[in-house]
Amino acid sequence: MQNAPILYRLIYLMQMCRYLIFILSLSLIPLKLSAAQLELNVRQFGAVGDGVTDDTAAIRKALATGRSLYFPSGVYRLTDGIALPPSVSLRGDFSPRIAPFPMKDDDKRFLHPDRLKEMPGTTLLFAGSGKTSADTGRKDRFSRVRYALKTKAPSPFTIANLAIVMDMVTVQDNGRPTAPDDDQRADYDVGLLVDDSSAGTMRNVSVAGYWNKAGMAVVSRGVGDNPDYNTFWDCSFMGDVGVALLGAQQDSPGLSGTQFYGCRIFASDHHSRQGSDWGTTALYIDGNTPKSHELNGHYFFGGGIRTYLNDSVMLDHATNVTFTGVVFEVPAFERGDHDHLNKSGRIAGTENTQSIHFQACRKHSLRLTELAKNMKKGVITDLGSHGFRLLSGDRMVALKSSPNLDPGLQLSSAFSGGSSGWNLLEDVSRDRTFQIRYDNESRLELSPEGGLFAPTVGGNKLSIPRRKTATLTDENLAFENSRMRIRSRDRHHLKRISGGSEGDILILEGHPDSAPIEIGGPVESSNMILTKKMIFDQKHDRLTLLFTEGEWVETARADFSP
Repeated sequence: MQNAPILYRLIYLMQMCRYLIFILSLSLIPLKLSAAQLELNVRQFGAVGDGVTDDTAAIRKALATGRSLYFPSGVYRLTDGIALPPSVSLRGDFSPRIAPFPMKDDDKRFLHPDRLKEMPGTTLLFAGSGKTSADTGRKDRFSRVRYALKTKAPSPFTIANLAIVMDMVTVQDNGRPTAPDDDQRADYDVGLLVDDSSAGTMRNVSVAGYWNKAGMAVVSRGVGDNPDYNTFWDCSFMGDVGVALLGAQQDSPGLSGTQFYGCRIFASDHHSRQGSDWGTTALYIDGNTPKSHELNGHYFFGGGIRTYLNDSVMLDHATNVTFTGVVFEVPAFERGDHDHLNKSGRIAGTENTQSIHFQACRKHSLRLTELAKNMKKGVITDLGSHGFRLLSGDRMVALKSSPNLDPGLQLSSAFSGGSSGWNLLEDVSRDRTFQIRYDNESRLELSPEGGLFAPTVGGNKLSIPRRKTATLTDENLAFENSRMRIRSRDRHHLKRISGGSEGDILILEGHPDSAPIEIGGPVESSNMILTKKMIFDQKHDRLTLLFTEGEWVETARADFSP
């Protein structure tokens, strides 16, 4: 037993060694990740990315192997649509800058057969006529679409740092932009079809081309859960419709929570093109269901919506659409060489459109009053540089304020102009007088001193006037106003009131800082006829006089003297 402590120590050391060996063995086990979890380089599957080689088969092979693909810089030519697997992730090096409107050094100048190889970044170039299509369940032009890329319902997706481009020539040999009928060498309906996918994310992606129906379409058709909460960051979309958010069936689940951050949305148009085939609108939202709340809550933060078409935005069966800090670039020029273009640029809606909100957007000529008149429910809220407007049907409530405007509140029904209906405002130029106007004519005015003026039907003024203060220096008071506050530094005696005309009413009030003032006197020395002498020595003392036949006759008094 004397050796027991040594034995215990040996057992303890053996146990510690076994524990350390176990921990070490765990650290040496290689991670066994499936191919679907690894990011695969598409060039390992034969993709070339030279803008000439058909990479369709190679990319499909890569997608069959894994769900996360990396596209090194290059132009990957595809000759048919690609149906993406569930929970896919596509990543390029960066997206070239491609949009229908001219920008200095815009990368779309490389979209010419002789310069495709020079295109910077990662581009998926769709050539030929797309044959792969999807049935959306709708009854309109979007019922069946031939797509370039399509997500898998109901899985999320991630696409970043690349461009989805239709094979086309955007710049002619003379340097001028082309129109769709000048050179559209490829034929697809939709660049990206988000098919009932939810919680997807796109970052720095350009969808560019003369897509026959839409650059991107998000469709809810009841296959999976609601395709909600898809987010798009710093992307651009171009097509006959730039972006379409669509419901598909009468009983389809909803589509809500779509968010765009810093995205640029275009239609396939430009004012310098003379082609006959023009886009429809930049943004189109339609639930295609009598339940307008089914497409509820879509949000646009920053970025821009730009078109030279009739309607920049079209809304049907949509509610709670919010634009915050969005730049609307719509037709505002009046140059004679573009008379063939419609210059309204409005936001169009139907009776099924509800609750549209604008916050600090740059906009003009959107014709929001027309939109409000078409809507049967809900409101339009517009927070702009000069205040806040709330439009509903043919009614408007507006709060206005700016350094060059009198702050005020406007209430208008059947409005036709900026000052129609009732206006409640503070007239800064008139000592901050508060005015109530109707159709820009004053109906009531209230002064800061409490004077109230109201024009009557006959055009005269019925007045509860502004109070005027007079300091007494002798026994006479000059009549200047129908409501006068009198004061004196020392005890004083007021005997006469000069001025006045038949029927005038005078309300005399004492001043809280005044010494006592005695009113009236013997008939031979005063033109005031009082029931008895009165002394103003209390805060609320009042005396009402009527001027008749050359004398001021007492009609009422409030004498609070003890």
